[in-house]
Amino acid sequence: MPGASAGNAPDVVQNSLAFLRTYDGKRVLLDLDSRVKAGNLSMENFRAGPEKAGDVNGKLPGFPVGDNTFAHVHNPPST
Repeated sequence: MPGASAGNAPDVVQNSLAFLRTYDGKRVLLDLDSRVKAGNLSMENFRAGPEKAGDVNGKLPGFPVGDNTFAHVHNPPST
C-alpha cells in the first residue's frame, strides 16, 4: 500500500483480503466496527457469510466488495 510505511496511508484502498492480516499487524488500518456501530457504514445488504471475510481477530479492517461462486457442471453424454 503506497504511503503506509511512511505513516501516510490513503483513506480508502482496494486490495486482496489476503493482505488484511499483514496491514492490520502494522496498524495502518482502521477497525471499521466503530463506523458500523456509529451508523456511518452499513453492512445490512451483505448476504450471510462474505461480510465476515474481512474479520481479523474480532476486528473489521476491511470487507469484500463482492464475491464469486465457483461451480462445475457435468452433462454426461446420452447412451
